[in-house]
Amino acid sequence: MAKNPQMGWNRFEEDLSEVFSVTTGITLNAEYRIETYFYKTKMGSRTYVFGMPRHSGVPILEDNTSSFQSILPEGAVDLMSVIEGDLSPWSYVEAAILYRELSNTCNGWHNIIWGVEEILEQAPDTESALKPNEELEPSDWLDLNRANDWRAIIQMNGMEVSFQFYTFNGFYQETLFKNVDTFGKPNNIDLFGSRAGNYSFESERLPIAFGGNGTCW
Repeated sequence: MAKNPQMGWNRFEEDLSEVFSVTTGITLNAEYRIETYFYKTKMGSRTYVFGMPRHSGVPILEDNTSSFQSILPEGAVDLMSVIEGDLSPWSYVEAAILYRELSNTCNGWHNIIWGVEEILEQAPDTESALKPNEELEPSDWLDLNRANDWRAIIQMNGMEVSFQFYTFNGFYQETLFKNVDTFGKPNNIDLFGSRAGNYSFESERLPIAFGGNGTCW
């Protein structure tokens, strides 16, 4: 977090590219660096990450509106479009989780969602029994008694890759989510209007079951 952040836009000054020292399947294109902004309000703060050419100057925040697009400096690109890797199944897992981690670096208060999320390998410990979300099709429900349904799944079909995993979040209401990230879709256009790279992805997040009351702050 920036020192004494102001209301509105702030720049996170730490170099987040160091996280790639622990990844094994992906890395950041050597011509780029990671820039991190966060927008602070009385209700919390929200993080935005993107790529910038490594030798470009430090962006100057002049626009104090809440629109992310309005403050993007010249040369900014979708961070995932400048991620490179070996295209192994594990590299897509790393890309999906790493993007979530980076995008929550400076999140605070009511925007701390991923920070309290648990990636599941088995049934979560809840205050009350989970009940399926009846607004979804039955095919989207999880059979809560089948332990092997909790395993993450990677499906590779040419350049299109799907990563499916389950998470549990106890914020506000205990909720079980099915997350499906799809990489390499031919018509996938990133936030910046460009063709997405190999590790750009679209994410679908389905609340498939609910438990008791969660924690609020």
